Amino acid sequence: MTARFSWQGIVARTLFSATMVFMVYNPSGHSYVHWVSGGFSPFWPKFTIGLLLLLAHGAIWGTIIGVLKWHGVLLVTLTLIGAWISIAQLFGTGGTASTTRFTILLCILTMLYSIGLSWSLIHHRLSGITHVETIK
Repeated sequence: MTARFSWQGIVARTLFSATMVFMVYNPSGHSYVHWVSGGFSPFWPKFTIGLLLLLAHGAIWGTIIGVLKWHGVLLVTLTLIGAWISIAQLFGTGGTASTTRFTILLCILTMLYSIGLSWSLIHHRLSGITHVETIK
């Protein structure tokens, strides 16, 4: 069965990507890193959640590398960083605070995840070629 292209699918993948990235760390203080750095009193829940986050990010990276390959990841990352620099220079916000810069880098990682997870749908829509992977 072939997955159909829809904007809802891309939005869902983008929201999933943002959730995964900002669950690990975000500047608001409500993230896994902040939770763990608050002390290790309930060890096993923190360990379990950390392991689940690690497995989820590993699966996402496996998907991204499988679809885009390393050169595609590099190309997408450089394009997103170039867009960030261009927008910053266009609006004259080059000297933003370090928290803002780090948040922008987290957004770039979110977009990389989103593009990697959505690439098969986009490629199928543009070319008509369906990606099929055989599990060995």
